[in-house]
Amino acid sequence: MFFIVQATAAAASSMYTGHFTEGLSRYPGAKDPKIGVQCINARSETVAEKPAFRDSIARRRCLVLADSFFEWQTQGRRKIPWRFERPDHEPFCMAGLWDRWNSPEGPLETFTILTCPPNQLVGSVHSRMPVVLSPDQAEHWLHDGGSSLLLPAPDDFLLKLPVEPELPKDGLFGQNREKPKNELFLQDEA
Repeated sequence: MFFIVQATAAAASSMYTGHFTEGLSRYPGAKDPKIGVQCINARSETVAEKPAFRDSIARRRCLVLADSFFEWQTQGRRKIPWRFERPDHEPFCMAGLWDRWNSPEGPLETFTILTCPPNQLVGSVHSRMPVVLSPDQAEHWLHDGGSSLLLPAPDDFLLKLPVEPELPKDGLFGQNREKPKNELFLQDEA
């Protein structure tokens, strides 16, 4: 579950909380919200050019707060999961976009995480990584945006940790693993 807080540059005290679905859905006339699954991540290098993201990058930026993220390394026919987290185990923000889609069942609020080429650490596992922002960058991203923020995090910002090669049937976190806490902070539509 993701908790949402929206704020505008003009009224930073304006807040909103709610539940958002992963996978940006913004397709007028679409009858199926599953199309958003195609937009779980957005490439930061081309996000301003793509019709699916153009409005959101201009007016609906958000922060996805997490304590870690996972990437899968392909070795032959196997995919090996790795967890990336801060050395101090503190949460961090990832740059994202959100949107509200008026589905036949009612409004559906969705989000996507922006990705960039990886730093050296994540690059040893995968060809992309989430855009991870420092606290100063996070505030700037929400209020002003800017492609200069959409860069890989410094190599020493994260740790790479192995994950069990065989994931439990009840998901990545299993019965004995704590699920990371995630929150989403949003810039309200202007």
